[in-house]
Amino acid sequence: MKKKILCLDVDGTIVAREGNFYSGVGIMCQTLFDKGWNIVLCSARPVQSLCVLADKLCGIDWICGLGGAVIARRVPHQSEQVFDWKVWHHDPFMDKQAIHSVINWAQNYGLVDIWAYDLTHWFITSETERVKREAYITGMHPVVCSSNVMNEKELLKLVFPHVSKKNVESLKKCVELGGLIANYSTDTQVEINTLFSQDKGIKVIGKLVGNDMPTHIVALGDGANDYGMLLQSDMPMTFLDAHPSLLGIARHILSSDRELAYKELMCLIQ
Repeated sequence: MKKKILCLDVDGTIVAREGNFYSGVGIMCQTLFDKGWNIVLCSARPVQSLCVLADKLCGIDWICGLGGAVIARRVPHQSEQVFDWKVWHHDPFMDKQAIHSVINWAQNYGLVDIWAYDLTHWFITSETERVKREAYITGMHPVVCSSNVMNEKELLKLVFPHVSKKNVESLKKCVELGGLIANYSTDTQVEINTLFSQDKGIKVIGKLVGNDMPTHIVALGDGANDYGMLLQSDMPMTFLDAHPSLLGIARHILSSDRELAYKELMCLIQ
């Protein structure tokens, strides 16, 4: 018997642009939990932000943050009625020389807006309107620092919110030389992860959640940065209005109406 795992992307998949859950998310999670599914929230968001969301839904005991770089599990606290989130796995930290090279590239190309993440913190070089919006949505408060300070941190992820199409190939070459990987997550935002994170931790999730049992992993996402997660799953799903790259690999394409899509998903995996 296989252990059933559903990996859910967050933003655009179960959370709307305003930061609220789409209607029907709670019912879907409750229904699938009752049917024995293990639900994992998978996102480019830091784990602290995902913990807050997971605590609002039924049956979420695992989260996978920073594009697959960090996996945390909900564990009992000393009190039986209270739970904590504990990091269960994280990728090796980025090579310091690779970070230095990428940040130098950014400075040479005039990119002064840089975000960086370690296990628990979000670092930024300037507090832009984009940062304020991200902080509101994720509930995280970033630390403002120089890129030189970022160079000294044990990082798991870098983000450039504004990279033009003409510069992205140069950035990717710089990133690959350092053993990292870069992908667009929006039309302008490039996320830089370790090579281990490119499948959003699906393989690690299967081992940890499956606990040595065979697994059947369903994945649902809507954005370009969900490509690896869907590709590595047993049953990739997306929406009709998803990024074009996902439409070519999804086994099932669900309605653009999220509430209707959740009902379609539950029918398909019962």
